[in-house]
Amino acid sequence: MQQNIRVIAIMLMTVVIMIGCSDDEVREGQEEKDVDISLSEKEQVNSETAMYENETFGVAVYEQEGWSLSKEENDPTNVVFEHEDVTSILTLLTTKKSVQDLKDELLSGANNVTVVEDEEQFLAYETDRQESVRSDVYFSISNGNTIVLTFVTAADEYGEVEDVILGFHEQVKY
Repeated sequence: MQQNIRVIAIMLMTVVIMIGCSDDEVREGQEEKDVDISLSEKEQVNSETAMYENETFGVAVYEQEGWSLSKEENDPTNVVFEHEDVTSILTLLTTKKSVQDLKDELLSGANNVTVVEDEEQFLAYETDRQESVRSDVYFSISNGNTIVLTFVTAADEYGEVEDVILGFHEQVKY
């Protein structure tokens, strides 16, 4: 039970940080047309069923066995997906901040974490608690927008769910 509460707390903290990083810019005109064309091309390549699409950002998440859309609520730029012991949060940002700036903000808001891996477009960290939680965060910049895909799971179960995480990550098309 405590583990579920901690996972939810980490997810909420991640969403709050990501929302705070976004600008209130509205992109119109040519950029919007480019996104529509880009998404149409991707739909032609991948004829699978999308369980989530955002044409403004040019993002589609295709069905993956065991995964379900958990929450989209009123904000289509923060979407939660679930698979047994793994939660994924897709956050769509319109920000001019660099990926490194976003990583720094994420880590400063997370408190007491150990960075497991830090690459150009990827960050993995674990909470420094008895029941540690691992977060894998993928960053992508597409059509002037920043796409953040976060996976949250219990650190001691990560080895068992790593393939599930990688499989779902492959189903997210920018």
